[in-house]
Amino acid sequence: MDLKPAQVAADLDAARCRGDWATIPELARRYKRHHPDETVLDAAACIEAELVEQIRPTPSSEYANDTPDSIYLSASLGSSQGQPFIQRMQDIIRGKSDNLELADDRQAQFAKILLGRIYYEMGDYDKALESLSNLALRIEDATSGYGLVLLIQARAIKGICFEQQDKIASAIEAYSTAWDVVEQHLKAKSDMLWDWMEECLYRGILLQLRSKSSPLRLMRAYLKLSNAYWRTNWRPHKRWVIFNLYALEADTSVDELIPVMDILRKLHKSFVTIDTTTELNQRTVELANLTSQVHDRVGWGDVRHIRRVLQFLYQAKEHTFNSACITRHLLFTLLRLGNFDEAKHTFASYMDLVGAIDIDNSDEPKHYEPITVLRRAAIVEETQEQLITVLLAGAYFHGHIYSNGKLATIIMHLAISLVEEIDQGSDMQELIARCYRLHGAACGVYARQCDDPDTRSEYHTKSIESLKKSIELQETWQSYYELSVEQAVTRNLYDATASISRSIQLNQTHLPSWHLLALIHSCQENKETQALQTLETGLQQSKLQEYSNITLAPVWSFTDEKTVALYATVAESHLAMAMTEVQLLEKLEGPEAVLDLYTDLFSMYAKLSTHLETDQEQEQPPMVEEKINGRQNSISSSRRASRSLSFSRRRSNSAGTRPTMENGSSNSDLPPISPSGQPRPPRRMKSSSSDETRSDRRGSDMLRTRSSSISRESKSLRKKSMQLIDMGFARRMGTSQTKQSSSGSTLLDERPTPTSEGSSATLMSLLTPSFSTASMNVPERRGSNTSTISAIITKPTHFYTRYQRDRWYHLLVKLWLMSTTTFIRAGRLEEATKAIVEAEQQLLAGRMNDASVWYQLGMVCIQKAKTTDQLYETGLDALKKALAIDPDHIDALVAMARCFIDLEEWEIAEGLLDRATHGFGWDHAPAWYWMGVCYRHQHHLEQAKHCFQYAVELSETTPLQPFALLPRFVQ
Repeated sequence: MDLKPAQVAADLDAARCRGDWATIPELARRYKRHHPDETVLDAAACIEAELVEQIRPTPSSEYANDTPDSIYLSASLGSSQGQPFIQRMQDIIRGKSDNLELADDRQAQFAKILLGRIYYEMGDYDKALESLSNLALRIEDATSGYGLVLLIQARAIKGICFEQQDKIASAIEAYSTAWDVVEQHLKAKSDMLWDWMEECLYRGILLQLRSKSSPLRLMRAYLKLSNAYWRTNWRPHKRWVIFNLYALEADTSVDELIPVMDILRKLHKSFVTIDTTTELNQRTVELANLTSQVHDRVGWGDVRHIRRVLQFLYQAKEHTFNSACITRHLLFTLLRLGNFDEAKHTFASYMDLVGAIDIDNSDEPKHYEPITVLRRAAIVEETQEQLITVLLAGAYFHGHIYSNGKLATIIMHLAISLVEEIDQGSDMQELIARCYRLHGAACGVYARQCDDPDTRSEYHTKSIESLKKSIELQETWQSYYELSVEQAVTRNLYDATASISRSIQLNQTHLPSWHLLALIHSCQENKETQALQTLETGLQQSKLQEYSNITLAPVWSFTDEKTVALYATVAESHLAMAMTEVQLLEKLEGPEAVLDLYTDLFSMYAKLSTHLETDQEQEQPPMVEEKINGRQNSISSSRRASRSLSFSRRRSNSAGTRPTMENGSSNSDLPPISPSGQPRPPRRMKSSSSDETRSDRRGSDMLRTRSSSISRESKSLRKKSMQLIDMGFARRMGTSQTKQSSSGSTLLDERPTPTSEGSSATLMSLLTPSFSTASMNVPERRGSNTSTISAIITKPTHFYTRYQRDRWYHLLVKLWLMSTTTFIRAGRLEEATKAIVEAEQQLLAGRMNDASVWYQLGMVCIQKAKTTDQLYETGLDALKKALAIDPDHIDALVAMARCFIDLEEWEIAEGLLDRATHGFGWDHAPAWYWMGVCYRHQHHLEQAKHCFQYAVELSETTPLQPFALLPRFVQ
């Protein structure tokens, strides 16, 4: 069998599929030589090649301004040019049958399609449609090669003809049928097939949008072909039109939207070499606006996509010159990723562009004329709403993340002045209410940070006024919560109770609201049980289980997406409420009754903190991972069922058999889990003496297991459990530099001893590896230059990760300090010593310093000094160290004043107390009481009376934890 004729036919067909028209005459001649009996195919191919040469190609840029109501179309062939082609094509078709039995009959049907194309290119759509309406071909007659191309070409031309006759439904049907065919034969890909298929999809999508029918199916087809089959720089203007509409019009999910936006960014790169500078600037701003608009509607997805958006925005800055629009989008993207340091500079740049120059210079605040700022914003094409939105974001992260109440207040003063100048229509009501709410929060935070009484009072008043104004404009739970916090801080507990009750009615899942209500109850006599019930109810409303996977979630969002920041807030609130619950139980039943509950608190901390390891931290060193795995195994072997608590009274005789840290109380490495999957707060249950005996025995076994599993580096961090604080340590504290870093000072005894190793299993060993220094790779110390920084902490990290890690280190330190206080009250000074040592370990691991640790150490020493006189000076030195770190540490000031009162140094004591009461200790009842004692000693009885009265008033409104610790700037 001669294969040559088949090969020649295949070559001709392939050339037509490729659009290689220059080779067609030669290939047609060869085909005729091997198929002398056929007269249609070779002639039709040559006519088509000549026709294509005559057609003026349409530049892609002609479609740049297309809309659903106006789609570009123009005739490419003049009448005089087209007539010869029509005559020749009719000549080869004439006399052919429709039964398709012969090759020429079949090819004559395809030639009719070419005839229809000639009419179409000439703009004679009626005759083109007539030529295509009498085809004897079926879809099954051409499923591959150029025959398939011609069938799709026929449907494309029919669709355009129907479109020009205003038969939109018929046109859409023709375009959709073309995709039905191609979708089943994607393997038959060719340049000419894509050329006509793109035309069908392009026009079909626009017509469906014009007719208000769903274009989603054709849009997805367009996206599929663009991703897998079409060249990146092919017909960029048409694809730019379609994908812009895809993003805007289609009601898609974020997972479907992300590939569309990826293609648009790729197309944008291709326009860099095509567009003029002005066009590129306009296109860049257009894409940035589109990105923000569509993602705000359907969500932003995970941080990997947001990082790609950030990369585009940095490139966009190169294509635009000082664009306020690009800077604004860049700011919000940085905030979503938690890059707050970079966001600070971007915010300042934006404010410079709109005329508020150096607004971030809080040392020398400037006055800005709102009219001037609004005019400047209009010049840089920023709307009033966009400008105010940026101000709100700037106030939020400066006030919430950086705790800079003064700068947040300056920013919100400008926002309020702008609001007062603009038209406050109904569409702006929500934004204006937000302005007043954030202004109130900013003023409240600033008032808390003011040591001047008049300034503090002024800004507390401004805060309450703004928050009430916000509620008048729009009732939201956020405004009621902020107002309640402010009223509680200013000791207006009656109004604070009403405000927080309303906030809870509007949103029952906000844990800090329940916490605030419980703290208000804790101020009032005989309402401790009600406070406990409030905490219990609030924790039952927690939605902590909804944050099961936040690894790739954005840090911050302006929509309702789950974020790392929201989880951190919920987790911190959950832990804070559990801590308050333990404090309430201690107040009701004494310190001995709650000692074993710290096990549950530390376990809860461990579980909550593990979720804060974001994707930036997954490159953990293998050595650290190995240590973590080994330690986790040793802990799990000694796991016990967590104790639960009830609100019933604990029997008084249970304290004598309570397991303590010294004998290694049995612990659980996970908190109790409710059926909903969230950690429960500690609860109590009555236990028999036999249960406690078994607990002691389990604790001893667990101590041996843990001691054998701790690495040598971890052992080097441990302290002696007895006789820890000696005179050598006192000398080290006395010679320490003011505000030196925590890595240069330590509570550790430098000499490892059997005692330190034998007692190393303390509450610290309960912690999961997320933030536990005992399970990290810590280098051994040499001399006094302590180096106990973990491998995780030392490596470069994302800003928000470091920020949250610092917060959670401080929370862990707070837990240890809270346990220290309980041990002191229970008279267990050795356990208190070990707890304060564990707190210092966290400071060393986190490269932090905390005056509260030194304050608690001073209190332990002073308590021990009752039996060991030499420790009194050590305690005084520790208090001095606390004040060297934080000169305004109120508890340290009061404690040192009491020491000087004991030493009959009344003038020094009065100076310390005056500094406390006229500064940040204005609401500290013990400071005013001891101030009264000083005045009484000096026989200033009237002043002493006022101090005692004020101390009593404050004590009646002082919660277990300060109201100021509750979160502000809630979203």
